[in-house]
Amino acid sequence: MKAVDDVSFEIAEGETLGLVGESGCGKSTLLNLAAGLLRPSGGNVHVLGAPLAGINRSAGYLFQQDALMPLKTAPDHVAIGPPVAGVAAQPAEAGRPVEPASGAPLRAMR
Repeated sequence: MKAVDDVSFEIAEGETLGLVGESGCGKSTLLNLAAGLLRPSGGNVHVLGAPLAGINRSAGYLFQQDALMPLKTAPDHVAIGPPVAGVAAQPAEAGRPVEPASGAPLRAMR
């Protein structure tokens, strides 16, 4: 069974993309593919111009279901990533450039 078929899009730097559709139409499947949590059964996924092989380390991801600690806020859930990965956490500052594993500069949201 195909969850999604014939999908192609590019997101330019600074651009925002919204996925809107009925329940079960494939929105979460596309996000899981982009995060590297699923492998496409056909075609490929590119991130920053390179084929995605494994987990997308240049993206953050929060699960749709309560998969973490229910008493934590969304920012707390995001901040848990570095310590779990064995990296010293640094406080986030609005507008401060953030260097993801890919080396491509990102900006913290204001």
